[in-house]
Amino acid sequence: MPAAIPDRFKLEMRLGRDGDIEEWLATDTSLDRPVLVRSLGPESDLARREEFVERVSAAAKASHTHLARVFAVAQVDGGAYSVSEWTGGSTAEDRVDAGQPIELPDFLPNASGLAGALAALHDRLVTHGGIDLSAISYSVSHTAKLGGFGRPGASDTTGDVVALSAALETALTGSSPGGPPPSESIDGFPRAIDRILRSGQDGELSARDFEKALT
Repeated sequence: MPAAIPDRFKLEMRLGRDGDIEEWLATDTSLDRPVLVRSLGPESDLARREEFVERVSAAAKASHTHLARVFAVAQVDGGAYSVSEWTGGSTAEDRVDAGQPIELPDFLPNASGLAGALAALHDRLVTHGGIDLSAISYSVSHTAKLGGFGRPGASDTTGDVVALSAALETALTGSSPGGPPPSESIDGFPRAIDRILRSGQDGELSARDFEKALT
């Protein structure tokens, strides 16, 4: 069951779960726009609710084109919830599962943009802690955005870069890192980006350096 949220947000459709977080497509009736509601229910304990609110509130301090905007977050009786922008409902994980990796012309601007979004978080001394393909919204009609805020995870900036780099390579090739570099399977793919992705996965780059290298 979702937590009790303000009447302003009308729940429209249950989307599923992100670990212990329930997700809903909702309507912000005050502004007549779709939003994403993420909710911890009565099964969550107080420590987890506090962690959720703290992580989402921290992410809300950063602003970037490739960062999902947070509109509200609160702890309430029986749970906690956040409200963020609706980015289309499709993730990089959905693309990979459907056998549709991101093509090179779309990959380059979105990859550097996502690295910039992560750098914007880190500039605010905020870590994500739970980056994977499902934390990246992406479709042909929506710019890739980093979301998935409020997940439990490690608070480590290096780990964020490692995770983002691995997710980007998987979104590009459809396979987890560790096999042949992308340039060996994608026609025209620059070997320089092989090296950048590998450096990111080896923990050698900050988020800002990762963004600059991809740009």
